[in-house]
Amino acid sequence: EPSAAMSSDVVDNLFEFGELNLTSEEIDLHGVDDDLIKFQQDDIVKEALEKGVDLRQYSQQNEAELREVESNSVDDYIKESENLARLHQQIQGCDKILERMQQMLSGFQNHLGSISGEIKHLQDESLSMNVRLTNRKAAESRLTNFVHAIVIQPTLIANICHSEITEQFIEQLVTLNSKLLFLTDESAIDSQAAEDLRPTLEDLKIKAVSRVREFLLKRIHSLKKPKTNIQIKQDLLLKFKYFHEFLSEHAPEVASEIRHSYLDAMNKMYYGHFKLYLTNMNKLKSTQLIDKNDVLGAIEISSGGLFSSKKPPTHLSDVFNIR
Repeated sequence: EPSAAMSSDVVDNLFEFGELNLTSEEIDLHGVDDDLIKFQQDDIVKEALEKGVDLRQYSQQNEAELREVESNSVDDYIKESENLARLHQQIQGCDKILERMQQMLSGFQNHLGSISGEIKHLQDESLSMNVRLTNRKAAESRLTNFVHAIVIQPTLIANICHSEITEQFIEQLVTLNSKLLFLTDESAIDSQAAEDLRPTLEDLKIKAVSRVREFLLKRIHSLKKPKTNIQIKQDLLLKFKYFHEFLSEHAPEVASEIRHSYLDAMNKMYYGHFKLYLTNMNKLKSTQLIDKNDVLGAIEISSGGLFSSKKPPTHLSDVFNIR
């Protein structure tokens, strides 16, 4: 008898007639020989033919076994129906949980998408704010420099007009000079603020020039006084050499006046000194011959004669006197 494990595919292969049409008047047996040869070469068919198996009986046996297996499967299914029902419920519960998780993840995805958009928006805003901050810093720096250069402090006005002229006065002139030069800068030419402050700066310049002129003329006039230590006076004038630079920049006529006044004073001083020197040198010239009476410490030798006489030293030390 054939084994019960023989597959049902063998039966299907045995009864597979292909496209055989029994209703047609003409039966086409072309290819039947080839199919028979293939069936004979099949191992299962070859074994069944060798053992003389009845194919119909074998087919009925397989059908009975299949029905038995089907019946057993139904019984097993009925026995496991409760478990299958619970499994079905669990699967449905898992489906619901997975659905909620999917909705939650979709919400997270949408939220992350919105957060990503917000982050990109914040990055764009940050870049824009950085550019604006850089521009504001640059504008603030230029505006600060402009205000610092154009604003006139009340202390500057008071020091220029009323403070005593000392070495600290030079700092006030330097500040005033920087503001006057700023009026000629391109950034201040078209500025209304510069135009408003220009008259005030011009008045301060005139006042500073007047005070510096008066101060320098007094110092130069002091050089003409007799018995004046010229070196000390010149050293004092050197400390205020910036005054001449300021006058040369903003009042060239006054600077020229100061320069000519100084040259005139020094000319007269040197002329007087050299004239006095030449006069004294001329006084030293004498036509009288020098004898022992004109020499200090000369040894007097007495002749001891009755009629000897002594010449009075009338010209003694005249050579050392400046007449």
